[in-house]
Amino acid sequence: KDQAGPSDQYILPSWFTTKYGNYRGFFPPDVEAIREGAQKPESLHAFPGDPALLKTAARAVADLKLEGLNGHLARVIVGCAGMSGPVFLDNAEFRHFAYTTWQVDGHDMESTAIAQVGWVNHVPVLIIRGLSDLAGEQAGPNEERLYLQLAAKNAAIVTARTLLGVSQAR
Repeated sequence: KDQAGPSDQYILPSWFTTKYGNYRGFFPPDVEAIREGAQKPESLHAFPGDPALLKTAARAVADLKLEGLNGHLARVIVGCAGMSGPVFLDNAEFRHFAYTTWQVDGHDMESTAIAQVGWVNHVPVLIIRGLSDLAGEQAGPNEERLYLQLAAKNAAIVTARTLLGVSQAR
């Protein structure tokens, strides 16, 4: 019988194996996906970005200065790992679990779907995100609404510069 034991110790069913440990009883699995033309699904924990698009993005933002908070410049990072889930994440403990488990730098609710469709269909993918909050790491209430427009503006600038770099490379 599956049941929780004392102090958040879980007695798992005999058929269940966990690859990544758990966060408060949540045991994240890999994703099963089958690529076009393949005979069976693969087990993956991440869908890769396209190396050529990553290189183009890195060139496009090499000298870019973006508006940040309180007069500071925003940080532009190319090639970091992201994670998607079905919730708005505002939990510093889970954010820490995700970082220590997968070295994930950002979390959203959409990117994995885009990356999976690209991977399945052999279409190169590059995800560009503007992060608007620290997923529970900030002091006090989440200020996502305050920074949403700035994050969207910066993501649009990075996207435009990257697309320009792609078109110039052709």
